[in-house]
Formats: sequence, structure tokens, C-alpha cells
Amino acid sequence: MKTVSHWTPRYLYHRVGRYCFEKRHPHAPNLAIGATQFLEGWLKKTDVILEYGSGRSTGWFAQRVHKIISIENNPLWYEKVRVETATRVNVELCLFESDGKDKERDVPGCGVSWGYVNKTEDFPPGTFDCIFNDGWARAYVGIRALSLLKRGGILIWDDWAWSFPSSARIPIAIPPDGVIKDKTSSEFFALVKGWRYIVFEDGVHSTAIFFKPA
Repeated sequence: MKTVSHWTPRYLYHRVGRYCFEKRHPHAPNLAIGATQFLEGWLKKTDVILEYGSGRSTGWFAQRVHKIISIENNPLWYEKVRVETATRVNVELCLFESDGKDKERDVPGCGVSWGYVNKTEDFPPGTFDCIFNDGWARAYVGIRALSLLKRGGILIWDDWAWSFPSSARIPIAIPPDGVIKDKTSSEFFALVKGWRYIVFEDGVHSTAIFFKPA
């Protein structure tokens, strides 16, 4: 049976707020509202972005930056985004499928292939101004993404509060005094110790933005 325990009055209030925001901004990425507003002012026309998890965000970013390379594992979603961005010459889409049957080729417990994660190896260090981590295997991608960021670049991690302790008041969030349960996520967090970051949350989504030291 589907649980609805998270549908508290407060959560319903925030859902209504998100609905109103999305009606006003139908092409905005599915991030915490504050994160979207921050990115509106941060991104530059010269920026190059690596995106893990193609979607509505792909076209939104493409309108604001020089180039976006987007990595996807779902062929149906890949095709949808390919059609939506067909006229944009600054979008490069990459598809890495996995049938979930080859354990040697797949990332444990993540539903994607190592090829999907290891696409990061195609780029030299310091290639990207921004990396958007919103697909599968986020901890593995996050670790590999750090060296690919330019100094002063940003790493965006959506649904942050589901994997890391924070004060975000969203369903299934790990509380501030909670622990990181996943070993790979702990490794990522150790690597960014000392980095400045901010967590945006709107009661429905939480989005962390890390700033690589200049």
C-alpha cells in the first residue's frame, strides 16, 4: 500500500507553493526554488556544464550557458530530451543503458552501468564551470566530478537531504544529528571538507551547491 504519511499540513502548504512556482516558471529545473533563483544570477553565457540526469533542466541550462553535456541512463527519457533540445546546438546528450543483469558492468545497488559513471574519465581536469549531479549513482559521480570542476566552479547535488544530514524540513530527510549511511557518500563528504556550500530547501526539494575553492 502506498504511504501518504508525509502529507502533513506543512508539506501540503509547500507543495502548493511549488505548484504555483512551476505554473509561473514551467521550464525551470526541478530543484529547490531558492537554488533555481540562485543559478539564474550565477550562470554565465561562457559556462560549460556537465549534467548527470537529463530532463527539464537540460534545456533550461542550455538557454543560459555556452555548452551542456548531459548523461542519461533511461532511453525513453533520453529520447524525450533529445527531441525537446533538437534545435539547440550547444546540447550534447549521451546515453548509457543498463539491463541490470550484468553485475560486473553495473554499479552496485545503483541501477546504472560503470560506463555511465566512468564517462567522467573522458574529460580532463578543470573542464567544467558547473556540474549538476541529479542522476543515479550520485555519490560515485560526485567523487569523480570534483577534479573536473574549474577552480571557483560549482557542484550542484539535488535531493541532498535524502543522503546527508541537514536541517531541511522535507519528507525522508536525514536530521542534522543523523549519520551518513552510505560509505561512498561518506567518502565524497570527506573530500569536500572545507569547501563552502549552501543547502536550499523549499519543503519539497533540497539542493546543495558546493563552491570549489579558487
